[in-house]
Amino acid sequence: LLIQRAASSNFAAEQSLQRLRLALRSRMTNIATPIEPDSDVIADGEDFETEEESSVSNILDASSALKLVEQCLDALESVNADEKLRALKALVRSITDANSGQPMRICIFSMYVDTVAYLHRALENANSSVFKITGREIFARRAAIVEGFLRIGGLLVGTDGGISDGIELRDVTHVIHYDVPTNPMTMEQRRGRVDRYGRNSKCTMYLFRDESRTIAFESEVIDRLCG
Repeated sequence: LLIQRAASSNFAAEQSLQRLRLALRSRMTNIATPIEPDSDVIADGEDFETEEESSVSNILDASSALKLVEQCLDALESVNADEKLRALKALVRSITDANSGQPMRICIFSMYVDTVAYLHRALENANSSVFKITGREIFARRAAIVEGFLRIGGLLVGTDGGISDGIELRDVTHVIHYDVPTNPMTMEQRRGRVDRYGRNSKCTMYLFRDESRTIAFESEVIDRLCG
């Protein structure tokens, strides 16, 4: 789970480790502490013991797990450049430069709320309006965000839970899959948001390769996007 989050963004991995550290410390002191989940599916109202904590609990005792978490956080602090984010900014810039004078509507998908928040902050200084949408907003709010994005243009950064059934993006010009979803059906659903009845223009899709090597069907997804 942590490897998949790290493949999405270092920030998502860091936030998961911070939550895990808090949960482990709480367990060691027998103090119950609510943990804010990162998964959009879980965030939409499911009671749980965090995925991260449950996974580590099955392997290590709390003290050993906490030590491992601290080591991982120290390792993340040593990373001083985000090449993936730099590549995203370069891609967005190349798209806008190649289509100068034309209204651009670029949708960036991620699995994780933390990654969406990170990208939204990182892209706020772009030469375009930047919108953010996750499953933590009620549907009416999400629909209003999408309406503003489609009207004004710019960038929409969202999770699969935010850009869900009922959200139509037929006027999106470009889609960037910032991470590969762990469920192949999710990729089909992403495509379904933009490949709608009534679309009369092409939509160009980009996919950031999964560096975690935990997504077994990545090559199949690439074939589908290119097909």
